[in-house]
Amino acid sequence: MSTLTIALGNIAPSAAASPPPPGLFARLVHQREMRARREIASYLMSQSDERLAGLGFSADDIRDLRAGNLRIPVAR
Repeated sequence: MSTLTIALGNIAPSAAASPPPPGLFARLVHQREMRARREIASYLMSQSDERLAGLGFSADDIRDLRAGNLRIPVAR
């Protein structure tokens, strides 16, 4: 019986290789998601504050939406 020791420095760099760049499908999904977010933001910004409050947005959410920060409220 024999034991062979290998320095960790020889193994770690290959094990921690960077992930490959996203493929075509991932990029397409990302682009569709970004387009959907722009459309949602545009629609919500066209609504009145009363309508947004009726949809569950708080005053802080509405203020942030008007400032250009889209945050969808979480259902409770």
